[in-house]
Amino acid sequence: TIQGVGKKTAERICVELKDKVGGLQDTGFTPAAVPERLAGGAGAVADALSALVNLGYPEALARQAMRLIELARSERQLRQEHEEREVLLVHLEHRNRELAALAGDLRVRADTDKLSRLGNRSAFDARLDEDLALTRDHQSPLSLLLMDLDRFKPCNDQFGHQVGDRVIRTFADILRSVSRPTDFIARYGGDEFAIILPLADSRAAIDVARRVLTAVKRADFAPCDTCTSVGVASLETPRREDEDAEALLRQADEALYAAKAAGRGRIGVSTGGAAGEISVIDPASDD
Repeated sequence: TIQGVGKKTAERICVELKDKVGGLQDTGFTPAAVPERLAGGAGAVADALSALVNLGYPEALARQAMRLIELARSERQLRQEHEEREVLLVHLEHRNRELAALAGDLRVRADTDKLSRLGNRSAFDARLDEDLALTRDHQSPLSLLLMDLDRFKPCNDQFGHQVGDRVIRTFADILRSVSRPTDFIARYGGDEFAIILPLADSRAAIDVARRVLTAVKRADFAPCDTCTSVGVASLETPRREDEDAEALLRQADEALYAAKAAGRGRIGVSTGGAAGEISVIDPASDD
């Protein structure tokens, strides 16, 4: 309301304006429409102010009436701008969610081997460093399995890449089936695979390796005659200062080589000692 004037008086001022301001004499005119009709700029406002003074209203009161109209118009503009900003914010939030989802998808794709749908080599390297740091801080055990598919290359050469790809996917499914949710499985390269086993000592890692060999023995890789060998390396507590990712990988690789040299389908276990002692387990002899 106008200062010192009630709402009804202000409305009466607007009604009287309709007969005094040019262009307002139309059938659909209401007092609420006055601010809209005065949107033509300073000239229209000056005409309306003059009309109020001619009606006998004090000039100060007339100016207050016009100020009321201008404020109402400004309020509507601000409300409209606010609503537009709200709509824009909603669109921006939606777009940010889409971009975040896209970024997450790109990260997964960048860290995933397309064929096996397991982690790739770069993701494996990053995860191994992370797990090593965690186990070092908490003085907890960590184990690593390295595996490759025995007689895979002759099969791939003889029967083609489609058969070879199916063997890779089948073996990847086996690794997923025998692993825990906390384990990290990766296609290390070609027909080589790795599993990082946080909080698993050598005994627990050997149990996982046995499950891998049992599942592979039961799997259908036809027409390929494929089996696997496993190398096991573990970091037990207390940890030595020289035990790092490179050392763990070297121990697991040497254990894998020993398992293959002993006849394939076996488990090589690195003792982790400085002399590089390795024991070989033949699960078939346990049956």
